[in-house]
Amino acid sequence: MNSKIILFSIMIFMSPSIFAQSYYLTKIIDTNLFETNDGRKVKFYGLYIPSLQDSNQVLANIAAEIYQWEIENLLNQNFSAEIYGEATEKIVLVNLFKNYPFFVKENLIVKFLSLGYASLLETANKTFIAEMREYQEEAQNNKLGIWKEYLTIQKYIDMPIFIPKQQIIIQKSRPYLPLLGIGIASFALAWDGFATASDIQSNIDKLNNDINLIPEIYSSIELRKEIENVIKDEIENQKKIKTRKIIVGATCLVAGIITTLYSFKTVEIKTDLQSINLSYKF
Repeated sequence: MNSKIILFSIMIFMSPSIFAQSYYLTKIIDTNLFETNDGRKVKFYGLYIPSLQDSNQVLANIAAEIYQWEIENLLNQNFSAEIYGEATEKIVLVNLFKNYPFFVKENLIVKFLSLGYASLLETANKTFIAEMREYQEEAQNNKLGIWKEYLTIQKYIDMPIFIPKQQIIIQKSRPYLPLLGIGIASFALAWDGFATASDIQSNIDKLNNDINLIPEIYSSIELRKEIENVIKDEIENQKKIKTRKIIVGATCLVAGIITTLYSFKTVEIKTDLQSINLSYKF
């Protein structure tokens, strides 16, 4: 009898705190570091969760997704906490249970593992790992979160191991006809703009010549002034049209040069897990 009592006492001492406390998460410092309403800093026991500070861009992107989910579902929500111990003097290891009406509680370690937002650490308690393994395997089978196809993690380890896909190289042959067609059309519009501008300049020169001939044709000074003003107005109007045509022609010429040059380049796209590189070659 005494031995059973001693064994039960040891089990209570080694297990998470059975006196669950109520908390509000008032701040999400990182994906696995939170601040509670009483000023404590807590993190999940036995889980690896990608960090916002991760130097690997793939993991950082997953961490950003997790962080957004935490803001929407955890921030300022009421939780009960089971305390497992201290990670450091200032950080407490816990499991959190989100409180719902009618004494319903949601186990957040189970939630994170099921969503693929976390993996089990090999340093965690063996009983804990055995209880949580099925939720991690469910996420692995469904390729959720950190278990997506391009990422694999050994069971129960604290850092992901990447298996990169074979590098993909895509090359576009030259010339690239759609771009070349746009270039030719742009040159045609440029030629039309400059040709029209040249014709307009010829009209302006003719009108200027007509002004010089007015005294020889009309003897009345008032009539000469009236006709001269009409011709000058027409000259100003023609100059405005000429300016617009030159601008259109210059724009189309530049567009034609750029699109034609690019149509005679080889576009090479290299991609792997970490980056996409785009290069042009003549």
